[in-house]
Amino acid sequence: MQHFVCAVCEKPFLGHRHYEKKGLAYCEQHYHKLYGNVCFKCGKICSGEVFQALNKSWCVDCFGCSLCDKKMDHKTKFYEFDMKPTCKRCYDRFPTELKKRISDSLKERDLENERNKIMLQRRSTSPFQQQTNTSRR
Repeated sequence: MQHFVCAVCEKPFLGHRHYEKKGLAYCEQHYHKLYGNVCFKCGKICSGEVFQALNKSWCVDCFGCSLCDKKMDHKTKFYEFDMKPTCKRCYDRFPTELKKRISDSLKERDLENERNKIMLQRRSTSPFQQQTNTSRR
């Protein structure tokens, strides 16, 4: 019976490299998937420079337009479409109605993020401060 296994896939390490975090052991792939940078496009562990956008990571060589595969870098202007990067040329080809819906949904998401930020700020106020603030009214 094997006891020294990955906390996710339960495969034994059998002398292979493993990583530990918060008292648990992980195989290389699962450790990087949970705590490191796995490329959104190729699925490999990003080594060296990493491009991060849209809450995802890419190998520098893999970051590109999700529609035409044009390579992009940190200076390239891109748009978010379906949580993936889209180059300006492809975005400009979208029908006007689609661009409007994308813009509206991004505005709505930004408003929701602002509301959440305000709620977090309110929750972080101590009960004493809340009582003091309400007694002034």
